[in-house]
Amino acid sequence: MADSPFDNPRHVEKYADRVVQMVPAYRVIHQLTAVLIDEHAPVDANILVLGAGGGLETRAR
Repeated sequence: MADSPFDNPRHVEKYADRVVQMVPAYRVIHQLTAVLIDEHAPVDANILVLGAGGGLETRAR
């Protein structure tokens, strides 16, 4: 099996910058997610984030 690019520290360092360049509206998607959560989830809601990435969704407020 091929090595994961996430085993490479240089790749990990650049992930957040690269994903913004490769995914159209990446930042807007996170902003929209924050708006939807604010409108529909209770203040004390627990949110489970599934997936892989740089973790920006955890700071989307």
